Amino acid sequence: VSIAAASNRSVQTLTIRRQGFGTTLATLEFIELPTSEGKLLRMYTTETDADTAARHGLATTLLAFSRLGVFIVGEMPNHTLAASFKPVREDMLRGPWPNRHLLLLPLASANALVSQGLELARGTQVNVRTTPTVARPADAWGFINSTWTRLREQMQPNGKPTPSLAAAPVPGKTVGPGVSATPLTPLPLPLRPMPAVRSATSVPLQNRLELYVQQLSHLAGMVSCCVFDVASGRALNHAGASPGARELAEHGTEMLASMQASSRTMGLGHAIPEAAITLGTHHLVLRAVPKHPGLALHAVLDKSHANLTLARLQILRLDAVFDA
Repeated sequence: VSIAAASNRSVQTLTIRRQGFGTTLATLEFIELPTSEGKLLRMYTTETDADTAARHGLATTLLAFSRLGVFIVGEMPNHTLAASFKPVREDMLRGPWPNRHLLLLPLASANALVSQGLELARGTQVNVRTTPTVARPADAWGFINSTWTRLREQMQPNGKPTPSLAAAPVPGKTVGPGVSATPLTPLPLPLRPMPAVRSATSVPLQNRLELYVQQLSHLAGMVSCCVFDVASGRALNHAGASPGARELAEHGTEMLASMQASSRTMGLGHAIPEAAITLGTHHLVLRAVPKHPGLALHAVLDKSHANLTLARLQILRLDAVFDA
């Protein structure tokens, strides 16, 4: 409802009835939202008007047989959060669960949710990503829409769209119910195998680096970030405000050189070190760019808006940009 209000869209109702008798089994609310591709996406709430067993079954089916699952998570103690996600993890392990992507949207602190996301993904083939804290319904739709758009780019060779997406709530303070979304065109059942994702090697390095820094720039508290060549100190790609690309590359090169020299002197190795530094009002993160020897990242975060531990986890998760 909140997302509908934020996008000036009306809430509609879908009623599921027993065939031949007209008995109502469940009632779902949904809205139709425009995507960046100019098409409509139907988003269904998983908070259905049905008995407990039917409600759980519908939510599980929507999440399991979708292209993307989304959880909108309110504020709650860690033990309650773990208990709420336990049935989801059991369903994922029990299967069938063709869905390979889950998105967690925290309405409060994201620290505990990041850990829960890692636990959800453990032992499965599902990629679980936690976004920065969501303050408004429009922000929630922004994260869902951007993620959906990226997944839509992973097209089958014949150009057909990828499967549907779905979402569900976790108890707690929320800005709106969980939602599920499917394209307007019905999908055949049973579902076909997931479409092949384009290999990262088919995309030029510069494009990958640009995507990498752009995604980094969206992290909470990120002020400026730069990928640079360690040997030459030359900036390759930059996003954000001040300090600029040249400053980040030069000072990043100097700091890495100093740390590498100390590491070699103590006989601790020659690899590019990773560092997280806290200053008076900012955090600095220095680390090697994955799968690209000789390249490093220098990021500056606002201390008042970024949690250093969470930021490092989120940066680590963006290594997937370079996965083949």
